[in-house]
Amino acid sequence: MDSDKPDKKEEEHSEEDVVIDEGDEEETTLDYAQKLKKLKKELEAIRKERDEYLAGWQRSKADYVNRGKEVALEIEKAQMRAQERVLRELFRACDSFEMAFANKDAWESVDKNWRHGVEYIYSQLLDVLAEFGVTPLHAQGVQFDPSLHESIGEVPVENAEQDGKIVEVVSSGYKGRDGV
Repeated sequence: MDSDKPDKKEEEHSEEDVVIDEGDEEETTLDYAQKLKKLKKELEAIRKERDEYLAGWQRSKADYVNRGKEVALEIEKAQMRAQERVLRELFRACDSFEMAFANKDAWESVDKNWRHGVEYIYSQLLDVLAEFGVTPLHAQGVQFDPSLHESIGEVPVENAEQDGKIVEVVSSGYKGRDGV
């Protein structure tokens, strides 16, 4: 055997190895128990912090989704208001057509081709309104309904059958998809 080489038993236990005797074992167990207790507390604090972050993230996500829904609803309402405004202006144009048609003498004196052209434009306008679910109320001769009609006055009638019925329309009304 070579004297420079340590034998196998010596190799197994180098200088870096620490041998714990039984007195040190109790102290080490206490240290490990304290370290384990400390690590458990740290882990619990980390879990609590994680749960707080998760709850905050979930609230933020819910707020974001809710805000998206609110924005979509606001956009829809704005579109409806704009559509209503345009339709109201179209109603005024329809009233102008109807006033022109109401003056029978003047209307009949106009060139027939021109009258047909104007009537066609009016029918196109009514078609546009119909695409938006709006139809004119044909009120003349029907029973007055305060939920649909607006009265500007009463006129005496000659027979009892006309009592409570609309005898003259000054401005047509229109009915939308919802009935009013």
